[in-house]
Amino acid sequence: MIPTFPNWLPAVSTTRNVSLRRPKLLGSKLTYRVLQEMGVTLVGHFRGAEDGRVHFASDLSGVGGLGDARYRDTRTSIIKLCSRRDIPVPDMPDPAPFDARAPQSVDLAGPGL
Repeated sequence: MIPTFPNWLPAVSTTRNVSLRRPKLLGSKLTYRVLQEMGVTLVGHFRGAEDGRVHFASDLSGVGGLGDARYRDTRTSIIKLCSRRDIPVPDMPDPAPFDARAPQSVDLAGPGL
């Protein structure tokens, strides 16, 4: 589980013009992992459609990896800020491995669509 960060998080942001607000879903952070836990099938980028099938790139692992890298960068910044201000470092464990298994195509006539 990714922890909720305190209100001083903007002090450690290294990217300008990036909103630190995340969409909320029933009081939880909406992430790829949350969507997976809800039963949503994640897919890679749209590559095209042919003969009633939609085709996707096999790049989902890169998307999950980018989010994990941003989390680690933010966590490092928080640890440094806590050290400079002599305040306790919050518990910030590594996220669970991202499950990047995804269909490369979907039949548009199939169930659930």
